[in-house]
Amino acid sequence: MIKYYKSKVVSLMRLFYIPLILTIAIILIISGVSIYFNHKVLQSQYKEEGILIASQIGEELSRNIQSQEYAEYILENKIRVAALTILELQEMNDIDNETLYRMLEVLDVSELHYMDKDGEILFSTIEGYIGWTPSTTHPLYEFVRAEDTEIMEEIRPDDKYQRPIKYGAVKAIDGS
Repeated sequence: MIKYYKSKVVSLMRLFYIPLILTIAIILIISGVSIYFNHKVLQSQYKEEGILIASQIGEELSRNIQSQEYAEYILENKIRVAALTILELQEMNDIDNETLYRMLEVLDVSELHYMDKDGEILFSTIEGYIGWTPSTTHPLYEFVRAEDTEIMEEIRPDDKYQRPIKYGAVKAIDGS
C-alpha cells in the first residue's frame, strides 16, 4: 500500500510577508533615527557657522569704523593745517581770492573761505560764496558768536550747492 504522506504546505505569510514587514519596519526606524540625528547635527553646525559669520562681520565692521575714524582724523588735521595757514597769510595782510586759489593746490583741499568776525565770507575759492553769511540754523552761526576757536563738522551737504563735504573752521585772535 502506498502511503501518502501528508505534505505540509508552506505558509507564504510566515515565509515572505512577516520577514518583509519586519525588514521594512527596521529600515524605517533606522531611517527615522538617522534623519533625527542628522537634523540635530546640521542644526548645530548651522548655528555655529552663523555665530562665526556674525563674529567675522562684526570684526570687519569694527575695522571699517576704525578706518573711517582714522580717515576723518586725517581729514580734520588737513582742514586744521589749511585754516591755520590761511590765518598766517591773514596776519601778513596777504590774503585775497588769488592767494586762496594758489593755496588750494598747495594745501590739497576742495575749497577755502575767509570770513570776517561777523561770519561774512570776504574771500573764497568759489565765487558764489563771497558775501555769504551763515543762517541761524547753520553750524557756523553759533561758532562765529561763540568763544570756541575751532569747529570740525560732520560730513554734510553744503548750504549753497548741496554737495557732501566736511567743513572745519579756525578763528584768528580778532575773530575772523
